[in-house]
Amino acid sequence: MRPVLDVEEPAGSYMGGLTLTQWAEQWMNYVEQQTGVEPLIYTGAYFAQSNLNPSICSRDLWIAAWPSNPNPQTDNPAYLWQWTTWRFWQYAGDVTIPGVTNQRVDLNVFNGTPTQLLDYVIGSKATINRSPATLARTIRAGLDAPNQTFTVSNSGEGTLNYSITVDQPWLSVDPTGGTSAGPTDIDTITVTYTTAALAIGAHTATIEINSTFATNAPQTIAVTLTVQPVPGDFDADGHVDQEDVNLFNGCLSGPGVPQPDSNCQVEDIDHDTDVDQADFGILQRCLSGVAVPADPYCTN
Repeated sequence: MRPVLDVEEPAGSYMGGLTLTQWAEQWMNYVEQQTGVEPLIYTGAYFAQSNLNPSICSRDLWIAAWPSNPNPQTDNPAYLWQWTTWRFWQYAGDVTIPGVTNQRVDLNVFNGTPTQLLDYVIGSKATINRSPATLARTIRAGLDAPNQTFTVSNSGEGTLNYSITVDQPWLSVDPTGGTSAGPTDIDTITVTYTTAALAIGAHTATIEINSTFATNAPQTIAVTLTVQPVPGDFDADGHVDQEDVNLFNGCLSGPGVPQPDSNCQVEDIDHDTDVDQADFGILQRCLSGVAVPADPYCTN
C-alpha cells in the first residue's frame, strides 16, 4: 500500500520551530519525490482540529475514530473536521480476532470499490487482455460446431486472478478461470458449442472475463453461432421432402442465369449464382422424405 504518515502527537521542542503541519507536508513531499507515490495521513479529527492547519486536508485521510458498535459497511466517522471525505477508517482498535493469537489488532475499512482501492495499492494494477474480442462459427444443422479458443493474459502490473462466465446454455468454456502474472503468461481457453437444441439461424452469446482488482474489468467476448439448414431443406423444417422440391422448382433460373430473387438464393446450393440442374442433383442426394431427419452429411 501507499506510505502512511501517522500524526497523533503534538509538536514538541524537537520540531525546531516548525509547525506540525509544515513538518508533515515536508515529510510527505520528500517521500513522494523519492518514491513517486503520494502518502496518506493517518490521524484523528479532534487531534487535527487542535494541532494541524486545514491545508493538510488536501491529503487523503486515514481517520481513526472508534465508536461503540460500529457497522463499517454502512456507518461513517462522526466527525471529519475540514476533510470532505475519508479513504480509510480505523473504526475499532485493540480487538481480538480469530486466527491472531497473543496480540490485539485494529480494524479498518476502505471507502470505495475494489477497483478504486487499486489507487492505494502499489504494483498490483492488473489489466485483462483477451484475444480475440469476437468469435464466430457457422455450422450445418445436425452437426457439432468445432471448438474454438481465446487467450487471456495480464498486460498490467501485479497478478491477475480472473473468472470466466457465459450467458447461454449452449456455450461453455474450460477452464472457467485462472491466474496470469504478466503479458507473457498467456492462458488458452477452450470454447465448446452444444448445437443439438438450436434452431436454424444466428445465435449470440457473451463470454465475460472478470477480476476483482483488474483496472479494466470486466472484459467481454461477443460470440455468434450461425446454424444453417441442411442443403435442400429450404423450409428449414428439419427434413428434405416434396415441399422443398416444390420450392426449388419455383426458383429455377437455368444454367448461367443468375437468380436475383433473395428469397431463392438459398436454392443456389452450389453457390454459383444460378439455380439449375447441378443444384437439383445435390437436392436429390439430400432428399430424406417426410418427417425423416435431414442428413447433414448429404453433400459429402
